[in-house]
Amino acid sequence: MKTIPFSNFGIMRLALLMLALVFAVLAPDENVHTVLEWPLIVTTLLLPACAPIVMVVVLLDLMMVKIMSGSAEDDDEKRRLHTIMWTNLLVAVILVVAWLPFFLSIGGTG
Repeated sequence: MKTIPFSNFGIMRLALLMLALVFAVLAPDENVHTVLEWPLIVTTLLLPACAPIVMVVVLLDLMMVKIMSGSAEDDDEKRRLHTIMWTNLLVAVILVVAWLPFFLSIGGTG
């Protein structure tokens, strides 16, 4: 039986993955300076503070899915968990690639 991709991921997991992708899209430049005025405080202060937390939660979900896949007995469930695991890994890589220049620039001589 064919299903819609991502329809069996669960609403909380989909929300986490979408949040991580939004964080990746909104990642600031490496040369950005902290601004304490309302619209720019989000991208220069709040997102950099929350991005590592989102990354840890995505990796925690990846670890839990890997553990759950070890005890899955049904082939369909193993395939579902395998798809979730690779999706989590892909989103984690996207998040790291998006934020790495910013975090490497902290404390630099720029």
